[in-house]
Amino acid sequence: LDAGIPLVAVEIPHPGAIYFGGNNFEAGRLCGRALAKRAQQVWGGEVDGLILLEWPVAGPLPHSALTGVAKGIREILPQIDDQRVTHLNGKGDFGESLDVMRKHLRRSRLRRWIVGAINDHSALGALRAFEESGRLGDCLVGGQNADLETRMELRRPGTRFVATVGFFPEKYGDGLIRLAFEIIHKRHVAPSIYVTHVLITPQNVD
Repeated sequence: LDAGIPLVAVEIPHPGAIYFGGNNFEAGRLCGRALAKRAQQVWGGEVDGLILLEWPVAGPLPHSALTGVAKGIREILPQIDDQRVTHLNGKGDFGESLDVMRKHLRRSRLRRWIVGAINDHSALGALRAFEESGRLGDCLVGGQNADLETRMELRRPGTRFVATVGFFPEKYGDGLIRLAFEIIHKRHVAPSIYVTHVLITPQNVD
């Protein structure tokens, strides 16, 4: 900054830098709305609870995706208040999320859970916990990032994985080059440049 060299921060904001990357809150909101709409279709909107699979050490920016999930769900199902929300630390990991969800299902006899996860690894871990407990019909699951494993899951007939959100990092390079030229040529550039998110579901995954 002292040298006057422009800086672009990719995915993680940095003071004085132009941010380029995902809008985590909006990505979460997209997923939350899809989960709520699916709950209306399969359960008539009757949901016993919302599980948010978190990763606290990742910091506030990734966590804003889960804030968005809750927001999107409540836009359609406002009856899901804070008392119906369970926070679990899946650490953004398949194995950790599988383990904490197993323990939760042993304690709870409630049915009709919506599960929102900080990423797809965590979401898949939760889904497997419901599946191995014989309670697959009790969940609707959503994630973030549209990972390969999740795209495969979305192709499974009857999957309870409702949706994930694509960030398309393979397209970041082109966007960053365009942004760099805008900066070099002294054109006006917004302080935050968000990528376009797409909701990925069984209907459009191919």
